[in-house]
Parts: sequence; C-alpha cells; structure tokens
Amino acid sequence: MGLLDLFRRKPEKLTLRTADVPDWFGTAAKQKAVQCQMEATEELRQLQRLLNDLQEQLKKFDTAKLQNEQVHAKARAMMESSRELYIRAATHLLNEIELPTQANAKQLAPFIQESREALATFAKTTQRAQMILNEFFAHEMRAFQNNLAQIERSLQNAYPDPYRKLIETERLVQMISQRQNAAEKISGELEKFTQQRRQIATDIAKAEHDRAAATKDREYHHFLDLQQQMGKIEMQQKHVQYSIEERFSALMPVLKKLSHDGMHPEVYGPYVQGAFQALQQDTTLQIIPALDAARAALEQNTVDLKDEKVERAKRSLAEISVDVLQQQLQQYRALQSEEKKLKTMLATNVTRNKIAEAEYRIAHLQQKLATLGEEEQKLRRALEARSDDQELDQLTALLTEIFERDVVIER
Repeated sequence: MGLLDLFRRKPEKLTLRTADVPDWFGTAAKQKAVQCQMEATEELRQLQRLLNDLQEQLKKFDTAKLQNEQVHAKARAMMESSRELYIRAATHLLNEIELPTQANAKQLAPFIQESREALATFAKTTQRAQMILNEFFAHEMRAFQNNLAQIERSLQNAYPDPYRKLIETERLVQMISQRQNAAEKISGELEKFTQQRRQIATDIAKAEHDRAAATKDREYHHFLDLQQQMGKIEMQQKHVQYSIEERFSALMPVLKKLSHDGMHPEVYGPYVQGAFQALQQDTTLQIIPALDAARAALEQNTVDLKDEKVERAKRSLAEISVDVLQQQLQQYRALQSEEKKLKTMLATNVTRNKIAEAEYRIAHLQQKLATLGEEEQKLRRALEARSDDQELDQLTALLTEIFERDVVIER
C-alpha cells in the first residue's frame, strides 16, 4: 500500500433494499441530471459556434483566390469542381446537424448518432476532393479539418460517458422496478391461491364429514339394501341379454349370408347387428317366420357353409320359438319394471341424496383444487424465472461509479 493510499478517503458505504432503489435514485439523480444537462447545454452552444464558424469558412472558401494563378487549365478545372463538391457536401452537412431543443438524453442520443453518421458520410464523400484541394488550398483545408475535429469532440462532450451511464442507470432502475412490481403482483396472487386452497381443504373436510354422518343415519341400511337389490337386478338383466345373444350367435353366419343374398334383409340385418336390441324392437316377432325360411334353406343345403356351422345353426333354430322369445322378453321387461321402482326408491332416499350430494361436492372441490394447483405452479415458475442478479450487479457498479459511494443492494 502506498503512502497516498493511507490518506485516500474510502467511499462511504450505502446499503439499499431493492424495493427502495427507485425512490433513492429518483432523488439522488436529480442533481446529477441537472449538472449533466447544464454541461450539455453549454457544449451545444459551443457546437453552434463551431457550426457558424464552418459556415463562414465556406463562404470565404467559395471566393478564395489561388496564390499562384499560373495553373494549368485542366488542373484549375479539377480544383474548381472539387471545391464545388466540397462546399456542396459541407453545406448539406450543416443542414443535417440540427441541434436539439433540449439537452436531455431523449433528444441528445439520436442527435449525436445522426450527426456522427452525417460526418462520416461527409468524410467519405469528400475524400478525393480533399486530396485535390490540399494541393491548392492547404491553409484553408487545415482550418476546415481543425474545425471538423472540434465539432466531433463537441458532439462527444455534449453527451459524455457520465451522462450516458446516468441514463443507462435510470433504464436499469426502471426495468428492475417493473420486474419487482410484477413479482409483487405474482406474490399477491400466490397468497390468494394459498387462502383459496385452505378454504377448499376446509370445504372438502366438511363434505367428507357430511358423507360420514349420512352413513350413520337409520335410513342408510335401507339405502344399502336398495343398492344391493339394484345390483342383483342389473346382473339378471345382463344374464337375459347374454342368453338372447348366445341363442342367435350360431345363426349369425347363416343370417349374414342369406341377408347378403337378398333373403329377408330387413329382418336379418338388425339381428346381425345385435340380436338383443333387434328382438326388443321386433314387437311382432317377424324373426320367427324369417327363421323358418332360414331353416328351409339349411335343409335344402343352399347355404354355403361348413357342415359344423350348419349343424350348430340347426341346433340353435331348434331352441328358438315364439314361446321362448316371448318368455325372455317378458322376463327382461319385468326386470326393467323392478329396476324402475328401485330407481324411484333410491332417488327419494334421503340418505342416498345426502351421500350423492357430498360426493359431488368432494369431486368438484378436488377438481377445483387440482386446477388451482396447476395455476399456482405456473405462477411459481414465472416467479423463479425472474432473476435480476445480473442487472442488479450492473446497477450496483453504475451507482458506485456515478455517486462515488460503496453501494450494496440487498437481494
């Protein structure tokens, strides 16, 4: 450590919470911004003077005489065309550099960029002309170059690095502030979700309690008995359906072929699709005479089937009669009637309604809870993705440099 380091004053430490940075910066930056704008305003005045000087130089250059008039006509013509081009390009440059009305970053930044581009275009356009004019007007051209160099420096000074860094810092502060506001909004939404989840959990617990209480009701055993009876009825109905389908199963190859050949397709067709449904709709049992035709076809051996299938079909035909089919239909209709009575009794059973209502509420609330969980996960992922570490590091460095304080931003 050198001797001067011992006496050098350490920068004062400043600790800020991220949420407090915008307000602190808004206050601290005002004086800096005013100072930068005052310096920029003065530099713009200097720039205007330089531009005025350039304009006067061009007027004098337009009528400047050669020290040696004894110049070859061809060289003179080349000089005059170069001077004309140079003056025209410089006049265009002066028209392009239009000073901003206010010395703020919003106007300065584009002004500096556009002016530098105009200077670069001027230099490129007049490069050959300058080389020629240097041979005839060396003094005037040096004056032009000095003036243009001062204009370039003045443009740089009008929007210097400290001012640029102040504006960049302001941009970072605004961006981080917007992200903080968005994060706070998400946090608020998450808190609402937490409250909603608690309420839903309470509602589910109440519905489960109601369901459990209903099972202790004295009608609950009656409800269970009705359910048991309904189960038996349903099993018996399935048995009747299966029995009918099984009776016709061996006939299906025969009915398909005969229907395809044009024999009673309006009768065979529905039975091929489903014997039980077809029988329910066949109120006049048209299938019986149609089966007699099938029996005759089998006896006459006009159905092209293997012997085994033909024999199975004959056995099925022998088992099917009007009485058998009517008996099975009556049995099924009786079961349907009994089922309807049981459904009415179940629908009016208080215990059953209480349980059904509680189970509906539970299912609905669980679905709502699942949807809420998905939305909550999306918000949490969005919140986790909002990392400001890199921007905060950059902001800390800028604040430390601009305000000459050892700035620490708490995350």
